Amino acid sequence: MFSSIWQDIKNQFSYGNMLTRIILVNIGGFLLLLVAKLALGGLSDGSVYDTFLHSLTVGADWRHNLTHPWVFITHMFLHESFWHLLWNMLGLYWFGRIVGDLLGDRRVLPIYLLSGLAGGLAYFIMANVASSLGFGSFALGASAAFMGMLVVAGVTAPDYMITLLLLGEVRL
Repeated sequence: MFSSIWQDIKNQFSYGNMLTRIILVNIGGFLLLLVAKLALGGLSDGSVYDTFLHSLTVGADWRHNLTHPWVFITHMFLHESFWHLLWNMLGLYWFGRIVGDLLGDRRVLPIYLLSGLAGGLAYFIMANVASSLGFGSFALGASAAFMGMLVVAGVTAPDYMITLLLLGEVRL
């Protein structure tokens, strides 16, 4: 049974569109953090896990970001909460499909990456400028990348109609 599921995942990653690959990498990042939390955090205070997590996420400290340059890419593929992952991936799927259909599959990854980079940079700037507002010590998740995909879909096709539960058809 698991070999069949694993084979389906490999086939989707190999032959699926870019949006499917991005979603699979995000799910893989979630599972990586879940395993790391169990292995490194266990039932203790989780300080080793927190160090591991912080080494993969955008921090408010500029020294951290300079010594860990990969964080501007890795943060957008990591989620700690199942619900955070679920809602980001659903939104990414809905609006990523629109972008992929209208602009082509080859533009989905650059839009995702540029939106995620912009979100990481915006977090870093806001965490330093408005430190009194209580920003967390690090940021992770695909929220900025998903919002970038939503903006591109809205700008590209503002009259595109989507059907929302309980609301009916609405324009982007």
